[in-house]
Amino acid sequence: MTARAGQPARLPESRLRPKLALENLRGAWARAKRAAGLPADLRIHDLRHSFASALANAGTPLYEIGTVLGHRQLATTTRYAHHAPQRLVETASTAARAWNLLPVPADGAEQP
Repeated sequence: MTARAGQPARLPESRLRPKLALENLRGAWARAKRAAGLPADLRIHDLRHSFASALANAGTPLYEIGTVLGHRQLATTTRYAHHAPQRLVETASTAARAWNLLPVPADGAEQP
């Protein structure tokens, strides 16, 4: 596996399977779930929702999440990224403090 100047490294010819799509991952997915102790009814697609939700709850903007997931429309991303209730409370509390509707704690730290 050598790369020519200015070109990315390529897999050896024995590893390339041109024009063949991965069509059936059921067996491999079932084995991976068992090995990881995941629920039997977990779908690969569920991982996209979990990924988007984890990013959203970490404060990643929806536009960036959508870009990573390959979404063309923000509406699609909003169906994937589910905010945890506590995260929504924290966001609302931040807005309330910005408008002086809630007192700022004595230590100055932001709290929900």
